[in-house]
Amino acid sequence: MTDADAPISEERPEEQLADQMELHPSKRRWGTILVVCVFLVLCDFYLITQQDIAILWVGVVIFLLVGAMAAAQFYGAGGMLLERAGFRYRLLFAEKAFRWDDVTPFYAGSAGLMKLVGFRTAEDLEKKKPARMVPDTYGMDPDELAHLLNTWRNRALRAK
Repeated sequence: MTDADAPISEERPEEQLADQMELHPSKRRWGTILVVCVFLVLCDFYLITQQDIAILWVGVVIFLLVGAMAAAQFYGAGGMLLERAGFRYRLLFAEKAFRWDDVTPFYAGSAGLMKLVGFRTAEDLEKKKPARMVPDTYGMDPDELAHLLNTWRNRALRAK
């Protein structure tokens, strides 16, 4: 068992955290999306062979794009790195980084049909922008991920 896998003490959870922790996208979630996209592309191709309706080609393109995104996430194009100074997450090779003292506490929230983890930055609050969402739950329940992120944030804020 590594430091990152060790259970977190309820009394002083920040004392048991490693210097960094890497979270990976859920293989089940992105694999399911990939399989569904492949199925939908095959269905579209079948329908195109039966009746050549131009709008079906739009479906093929959309499902191929979503499938490509799912495949990229499945094979490691995304992830989250927690460090003592802050965190960063990667989605399709684009990376966003934040310092712990620049963000509000994390909470489980909804983005459309998905339940994700939300937060705001000082700039978001100042400019009255909507909350940001972490792009994945990394195989965790959103409440569990929010708790983990808040534990790391609290450790950083106490160290100052």
